[in-house]
Amino acid sequence: RLVSCGDGQLALGELGQLTEQAGSDPVVLDVSENEIAQICYTTGSTGAPKGALWTHRALSHAMAHTLLDLGISEADIWMHCLPGAGVPGVLAVWNAVIGCTNVILDAFDPRKALEAIQKYHVSRTVWVPTMLSAVCAVAEQQHFDVSSLRRISYGSAPTPPPLIRRALKVFDGVTFDQWYGSTEGAGGWYTQLTPADHLRALDGEEHLLESCGKQMHHATLRVVDKLGEPVAVGEIGEICVRGTFVMQGYYRSPELTAETLRGGWLHTGDMGRMDAEGYLYLVDRKQFMIITGGYNVYPVEVENILAAHPDVAEVCVFGVPDDKWGEAVHALVVSRAGSTVAGEDIRMWCQGRIANFKIPKAIELRESLLRGPTGKILKRAIRDGYLAQAGSKAA
Repeated sequence: RLVSCGDGQLALGELGQLTEQAGSDPVVLDVSENEIAQICYTTGSTGAPKGALWTHRALSHAMAHTLLDLGISEADIWMHCLPGAGVPGVLAVWNAVIGCTNVILDAFDPRKALEAIQKYHVSRTVWVPTMLSAVCAVAEQQHFDVSSLRRISYGSAPTPPPLIRRALKVFDGVTFDQWYGSTEGAGGWYTQLTPADHLRALDGEEHLLESCGKQMHHATLRVVDKLGEPVAVGEIGEICVRGTFVMQGYYRSPELTAETLRGGWLHTGDMGRMDAEGYLYLVDRKQFMIITGGYNVYPVEVENILAAHPDVAEVCVFGVPDDKWGEAVHALVVSRAGSTVAGEDIRMWCQGRIANFKIPKAIELRESLLRGPTGKILKRAIRDGYLAQAGSKAA
């Protein structure tokens, strides 16, 4: 049946009351697979939110084909910790496709998430890196029975290898996989770092934890240069994706649509490299690359080093104007609870672990970092806010 939400879902009233009022005759809708099913807005973590046009075909293909790779079954009990809109909304309706059970939290809280796993015998869930870090912190302090949990998935933002290793230790015996995708893919992910890949990493191939995996069966990926030509193995370029799940375009943005979908490929704006085995390594967004003293620095590489410090919980790295270097590498760090580490201590710790020009010129300690509705750290908003504040102080 088709039920109008009017001015908002609260206007609908109770579901039981709605079904009693509805007629017994089924409503048949003649909808083409190429018609728009949803306008899904991006999170705005890299700029103003954009409305991705999802067709019925793209949405159904994304859900069906992704499930083949992720291995979710009707026997699973899936815990949904993310908002109900956008791409996370696709996760919340997988039960309508395969019949699994959903446990839905009204808002994410690490302790409540662990309590729900224990109470409802949750078998699978997905967390963004900030959620994974918060859950690990609570689980390290208090025991919860998570024996029902068989798989933790993570993604949505680059995940520091030290956090992955920490989670693998905290949730010993639970398998892990990582997903990489974007709103422009109608909730269909592009790559997966499988549980088998994580086992390889634990068995000595630790570099795999820096990867977001290989392309999934329904997706075709390539890494290209500024001219749109594929780069050599190991070289950095823009990640492009092709598949039936890709959006139709951006709402009321023909120029941006043409730029993003040029040549039949979705140009993600993400920079990365691919190794000889086909593993994809995210480097960063094009717009966040820092040019300092003529050298290119990708913030994610610096963030991964800082995140390996035992007193660092979260980190955000970006470039700031500098009279000498053009741009300087700058870092905002959230330390772990109880830590008294200073920013200069972390800077000194970086020496020998990363090239000197990549070490942040300054590290500021913060109590928290700005996040969006899905828990992703809003790097652009943090950077722009910092620069605006620094500019007002200078004036």
